[in-house]
Amino acid sequence: MNQFNTRNLALAAASALALSMAVAGGASAQNATTTLRGSVYDGQTAEAGATVVATEVSTGYATRSRVGADGRYVLSGLRPGTYRVQVTSADGQTAEQTV
Repeated sequence: MNQFNTRNLALAAASALALSMAVAGGASAQNATTTLRGSVYDGQTAEAGATVVATEVSTGYATRSRVGADGRYVLSGLRPGTYRVQVTSADGQTAEQTV
């Protein structure tokens, strides 16, 4: 891996989560969860094997996913709230953002 751009990863994860949470806000009370889908790249290269974790700040409830060979990940079952989103590359570098 050439250079792990943690700022861009954190901002991308936060933007995707904020957008999906805004969409979930219009859902009925019976379906108060959302799915976050995204991708993680280092320049043009997919960060296969990276881990993405969204932790609800108030409860500690965490949902995690592995980034696939195509750079994509899916986090399901997220409830509305404030989350700490952390991306950890396969070699241990991390980026984190609270949204």
